[in-house]
Amino acid sequence: MAPRASIAPHAVDCDAAHAMMCALEAPGHAAYLMQERIASTTPRQWEDALVSAIETDGWIDARTLASGELVRVWRHGGFPVAVGEPVAVHRVAALVAVVGETTSAVIR
Repeated sequence: MAPRASIAPHAVDCDAAHAMMCALEAPGHAAYLMQERIASTTPRQWEDALVSAIETDGWIDARTLASGELVRVWRHGGFPVAVGEPVAVHRVAALVAVVGETTSAVIR
């Protein structure tokens, strides 16, 4: 399978004021059914991480607990987290779980 091309968040046109209202099925916007199916069939791909930095443009930095690797994640509307809080990242499905909510994300 070829690597997914990532999109620049600023190149995506979305009129929704909040990520929950967003209807775009693009990385960083509304999750689509295939992403959820991929995540449900590959549960071992979820990586636990702790937020290490938050940027005002919707990006967060998180360090994985298993390896300490830095993962950068973007979502339309940002994330409802603080530095030090846990998130889960599924790179294969391009999903992030934060405070019980799973959403699509751009993951780098």
